[in-house]
Amino acid sequence: MEARIDPAACQNANWFEIGRHDGEKGRPQPVRYTAISKVCVPTGHPPDQDEYFRGYTAGFNPIRR
Repeated sequence: MEARIDPAACQNANWFEIGRHDGEKGRPQPVRYTAISKVCVPTGHPPDQDEYFRGYTAGFNPIRR
């Protein structure tokens, strides 16, 4: 899965909102986070895992699936 995040955006990204959006879209959580990490870690600004997963949980609604 492609991350679709600009490496320049990694420094100031709102990881909660990115996670929430991914959860709303039903994107596979671990795969998506890994893809984002592969883009952001080399920039020196890795994603905030706790915020991303907290946002994902807030956005994910299994009833909509």
